[in-house]
Amino acid sequence: MPSLLALTLWVSLAGIPSRGDGHWGTLEVDAGTVTLNPSAPLRAAVPAGSSTLPVVAADVSGRGIQLGDLVLIVQTQARFDAGSGEVLPIALDAVGVGHFEFTRVTGIDASSLRLFEPLGLGYTFPGAQLVVIPEFASVRIGAGAQVVAPAWDGGSGGVVGFFSRGLVELDGVISATGTGFRGGTRLDTRPTPSGCTGLDEPAPNGGAKGEGISAEQYGRTGRGNVANAAGGGVCQSSGGGGGANRGAGGSGGVSAQADGSRPVGGLGGAELVFTPPARVSFGGGGGTPSNGATSAASGGGLVFIRAGALVGVGTLEARGASAADIAADDAASGGGAGGTIVVQVRGTLTCSLATAEGGRGGSTGVTAAGEPLAPGGGGGGGVVFLAGATAGCNALAASGLAGASDAGADLRATPTDAGVNDGLVIEQRDGGFDPIPRPVITAPKTGQRLKVEPVTLAGTGEALTEVLVFLDGELAVTAQVNSNSFWSVTLPAPSLGPHVIVARLRDLTGAVSPDSVPVRIEVASEAHPLVVGCGCGSEPGLAAALLTTLLLLGRRRRP
Repeated sequence: MPSLLALTLWVSLAGIPSRGDGHWGTLEVDAGTVTLNPSAPLRAAVPAGSSTLPVVAADVSGRGIQLGDLVLIVQTQARFDAGSGEVLPIALDAVGVGHFEFTRVTGIDASSLRLFEPLGLGYTFPGAQLVVIPEFASVRIGAGAQVVAPAWDGGSGGVVGFFSRGLVELDGVISATGTGFRGGTRLDTRPTPSGCTGLDEPAPNGGAKGEGISAEQYGRTGRGNVANAAGGGVCQSSGGGGGANRGAGGSGGVSAQADGSRPVGGLGGAELVFTPPARVSFGGGGGTPSNGATSAASGGGLVFIRAGALVGVGTLEARGASAADIAADDAASGGGAGGTIVVQVRGTLTCSLATAEGGRGGSTGVTAAGEPLAPGGGGGGGVVFLAGATAGCNALAASGLAGASDAGADLRATPTDAGVNDGLVIEQRDGGFDPIPRPVITAPKTGQRLKVEPVTLAGTGEALTEVLVFLDGELAVTAQVNSNSFWSVTLPAPSLGPHVIVARLRDLTGAVSPDSVPVRIEVASEAHPLVVGCGCGSEPGLAAALLTTLLLLGRRRRP
């Protein structure tokens, strides 16, 4: 006989609710910073249809992995031939990046995890990761509090997300700013050659490229971008490029005057083409200048929330980080691109700001001799996807601007104008995510003729929601749907004449369902007469005609 624990686990895994099952309880964060999402890389490729995942439990960060955990599997990077200096847009579906799914862990073995159901999609190695997604009953994040993503480390991380069965009250910040693909690393070299132009110029003449969706490319040098990762500046004091996401990255500024002020700053990352929520991506990292006294800025990560409703005056953010400003003697690095925000709620969605803006390129001073030095390019805009019955956030996915020179000189870092390299904002107000299905009235039936007396109504609907019953357009009675999805209620006696009955459901977040199919009844002083023993079925008109005929025949037989 299975144990009680096994039975409980089986029941809890009998489906993956679209907003989670709430078994983590209530999250309340009044102050400080909280990190929620343990993660780990997949150690091998896994095909669609597999019921196991090549993840070692010991690899999972933070609290680790536990039986029953809901997990996100996402293809963050993939191996593909991205080239160097290719600036044409890249479709994520063409290179096998950005797809994801949710599943549940039912077993933990030495080198793998067993899953509730077979994977619907396949995942390649390297570049796929597992992220634990908490399932709360409700969430409250107070003013001054932050819930943040752990930084991407080249194998996993960069994601902040949770499911909430009920309300999310957001007055603080939920942030994946600067937690996405990494900016180029500090080189701290002093190149003096002039005339180099290499897309893959080696150090010390080539600055460090950022990181992007193309796996195993981080650590390269030269001005050529690699997919959405920016290139580094080459030769003397040219600026690093900006990373990209849904918007392209900007280019770094020109080289030093001794090198002819040539346009050999790092190239901005290439635009990524995808439509959320089917696919998601981190923002690309910026590139460093060839002198590389500072690291470049990282891109934004991923914010992913599903809830009953989200309200408050807080902020959702997945900005690209801005590059450091350089006071003197160095060019500047490029900004990181904005990441991706996906918020799907059943009811109301309001906040003060939802932003996946690109980071600004680093600004610069002048040398001791008064020569201006190259700024870094701006990071491209990311993606904001908001879906709810209402969506009232100020949503932004603008690109970051290039840095500026204190000397006011035009050193050709881009972009310098707003509206260039912006990302994508989608706000859906079509009834919300995971709408409540319309209820069904099973009794009475349309066409019934009833007496002037209380009417017992019955029907079905989503479990544990409230039923609102309307008579002729006016709210008449309410009831509760039980855990087995049934409800019943007594309607006070309607007046004589025709009536229309409609039911509607409302959940704890205030979200409402579409109306049921109307039931049309007739209330009369007497209901239809019931004829017993005539064998005439349910047609009272036919029964009356037959009885009349028999009476007439009887009268004719009398003498």
